[in-house]
Amino acid sequence: MANIYSGIYTKLKDRSTDIKDRLKLTKFAWLSDKVIFPNKEQVLIDFLGGLLLNRKRSNVTEDETGLVWRCLYEILQTKKCHVPANFRHTLIIKPSISQVLCDSILLEYEKTSGCTANIVGCALAIIKSPTLSYVFTSKYDFLVKFLGNVSLLIVRTIQDGRLVSSDLIQLLQKCTATYSVSQRAHPQQTKVFQSVVERLLISTLLLGSLAEKCPELKNSVENLNGILDQALFHREHHPFYESFLSAVAGKDDRKHKISKTIESLFHSLSSLLNKKKEQWNDTDTQKIVSQYLVASLTISCTESWRESADGIPPVCPHLSSHRDQ
Repeated sequence: MANIYSGIYTKLKDRSTDIKDRLKLTKFAWLSDKVIFPNKEQVLIDFLGGLLLNRKRSNVTEDETGLVWRCLYEILQTKKCHVPANFRHTLIIKPSISQVLCDSILLEYEKTSGCTANIVGCALAIIKSPTLSYVFTSKYDFLVKFLGNVSLLIVRTIQDGRLVSSDLIQLLQKCTATYSVSQRAHPQQTKVFQSVVERLLISTLLLGSLAEKCPELKNSVENLNGILDQALFHREHHPFYESFLSAVAGKDDRKHKISKTIESLFHSLSSLLNKKKEQWNDTDTQKIVSQYLVASLTISCTESWRESADGIPPVCPHLSSHRDQ
């Protein structure tokens, strides 16, 4: 067995060996019970992750990258990955691999490489696994970024007139559900607000505008809108909205300290308003933002009324003043 181990490990690490041969050897070693060496499964997973993480140093071409993704996808579909205890081994997906997945999904949004199906399949296999999904769910910052990237990939897929695969829809559903739990449990709602504005706001608005072209996304879009509402209109932020709207409307002579957090929301919406249609494949961003502003201001005012000791007034003064203008 020592000779088998030495030969396999040497060939896997030998950069002069053709990448196709090394991938064939990886799959053989993974599936074969006759190939035995310490921590075999973890070594093989880390080897594939290393190829993706260090493509230049590993001399992996763009075409070969697709083969690596395919090999990782096939491995992640096996029972060894999801019930490792039955095979008397432990297995972890390192953060570096999850980061490569996250970055690769964003790259697929920016420029399709042909690896989309395998990248999405790998991500879905990991996040659905009871034993592997912790790498996605344990860090809030990673999860919100990943969900934003998945949403953007679906937006681009629809805009390009391509079919949104069932795996991609499932990935969005799973990410949304997992993120929603993480957001509600987060102890710092200001941090949540900032992250949602930076990572989810624009992608969610764009996805909502395209949902009618893919009815399977309806529930996910509704859940994402709920996530936006929970994050942006949490009761901790209500006083900041009031100060911001008072300052903008000029209805109060007192000087209000405008919250940078709330200001970032309207700055992002303003940036989207100023985007030209061709920048978003003829998507009417002005209509999207206008509709969201009316809805969001209504929510903000309604929540403020509910908390008011004087009861609910018939009209929100800040909102009515803008409508009159």
